[in-house]
Amino acid sequence: MASGYPPPPQPIDPLGVALGTKFEPFPASVCTAATAPATQSVWGTAVYATAGSSITGLKLRNSAAAAGSLPTTARFGLADNTGKILVLSANLNALASWPTGAASYPFTAPLTLTYSGVYFPCFVVNGTWGSTQPTPIRCANSNLALTADGTNPPVNFVWAGQTDLPAVGSSVTITGATGTVYWIGLY
Repeated sequence: MASGYPPPPQPIDPLGVALGTKFEPFPASVCTAATAPATQSVWGTAVYATAGSSITGLKLRNSAAAAGSLPTTARFGLADNTGKILVLSANLNALASWPTGAASYPFTAPLTLTYSGVYFPCFVVNGTWGSTQPTPIRCANSNLALTADGTNPPVNFVWAGQTDLPAVGSSVTITGATGTVYWIGLY
């Protein structure tokens, strides 16, 4: 990845277009590794998006579908560059929500973005699937900070010890960058 990536909104790469994303953290086509998310951790990835865009949910690309018993919670949200949760999904812990390939995780209501800059799409899983953990596509962390909107957020974060996402208006704790950077697109 280039220094300071991603700059202000870039064209979505062909795979991102095929997946139906409006904004992505980096080209979807560069991610080839996959890892099951650790239970009770909030995973977030910085995405630069533009004001006035209507966002209806998040997308992950899963290389393995979930199978077996269900975790207690699997929830998705979008936080602003300070970590304040702006919108959430319902509990999407059903097996059908975690198929192989591109998966859409809708919010309970669409959100119109109020500023151009960095947002943090994020998700949490509390528990595990009984026999097969879904494995979202990820990239290795570049450990580079974003500077496009002047807030210098980390490229990604993980906030351990969490059983659910905070309520709308509350905040996630944005920690330093981690070694796992999930590709989380906005649609």
